[in-house]
Amino acid sequence: MYRFEESAVAILPEVVAGNRTGEADPIYTLDLDEAAGIIRAVVHGFWTLAEADAYIADLSLLVARVRARSPRVKVLIDRRFAPIQSTEVAERLGAANSLFQPGDGFAFVVDSYLAKAQLRRLFVLDYSKAFMSLDAAETWLGAV
Repeated sequence: MYRFEESAVAILPEVVAGNRTGEADPIYTLDLDEAAGIIRAVVHGFWTLAEADAYIADLSLLVARVRARSPRVKVLIDRRFAPIQSTEVAERLGAANSLFQPGDGFAFVVDSYLAKAQLRRLFVLDYSKAFMSLDAAETWLGAV
């Protein structure tokens, strides 16, 4: 797993990838798109609680990096390649709500209405929204 210390925020790479031991493909990537001012995440597969914790830790470091330069944070999470997570993992991921504040933008892209409903239940922030289209999510983030 790609891990960073809190003090490393200033030198955090632009792309973070979380890999399972022995697997080449990451279960998530986090990319800081400096030009658009958006943290982009792509997530894959069914996660364990430890993987959810690692993802939240990596995301929190990127959020801190962006927030150090801007009062607003925009995040686009592409979940089209991840199935519905277990209740425990979904609730753990919902704890990431605490990273965000009014004025931020938090968009999800999903592949089913069931995934959209799960996200609406977990992320009840006024500044978060789930979409079935990547273009729609990017357009909404550009307007917030």
